[in-house]
Amino acid sequence: MTDRGRRRLAWALWVVTILAYLVEVALLFANADLPVADPLDAVDPWLQALEDLAFVAIGALGLRLVLSQPMNAFCWWVLVAGLSFPLEGLAVEFTRFGMDRWGAIPIVAVVGWMSLWLWIPGSSSIPFLLLLYPNGHVPSSRWRPALWFTNAAVVITFFAAAFLVEPEPPDQLVRQRGLARSARAGDAEHRHLSSGRRAADVLHRRR
Repeated sequence: MTDRGRRRLAWALWVVTILAYLVEVALLFANADLPVADPLDAVDPWLQALEDLAFVAIGALGLRLVLSQPMNAFCWWVLVAGLSFPLEGLAVEFTRFGMDRWGAIPIVAVVGWMSLWLWIPGSSSIPFLLLLYPNGHVPSSRWRPALWFTNAAVVITFFAAAFLVEPEPPDQLVRQRGLARSARAGDAEHRHLSSGRRAADVLHRRR
């Protein structure tokens, strides 16, 4: 690939990062009222949006570095770090949104599976950045075993997360879906009852 092609790829990844972040934020607020299996998993949409915005900024830095040094692997890992977490957040929120609206259809199941391992490139970028700074190569041949070990660890982590970690059972997600809709129905019923009581009180006072 030529330098021009690498720069185009960098711009494409940057656009994907921005789009993933924007859609993730929209889904964060759309899912704000949905229940979660573990209370520790509950997040504030504003805080999560700000956190992922930091990764978008890292991606912007990576884009700038790649445009100036398209052959430097260090620069590409900075760009990948900025892309990984917005994509992972998008996958998580889309899975919650899809289960609530459509149930366990294939696309929701596939995106839910992707959410199990999309975080790996971003997390694994840290040792690569330390090893490849500043010119995209290890400092000397003595550091190559560390690079090989890091590559092996990333591959093992990917296969473990993608194929050994059991995703959340669809029936549990469906139960959460039912709880969410029941909660919304209960809120609507409560609002109707409150309106009825207020109307009755007004009629009683007029009498």
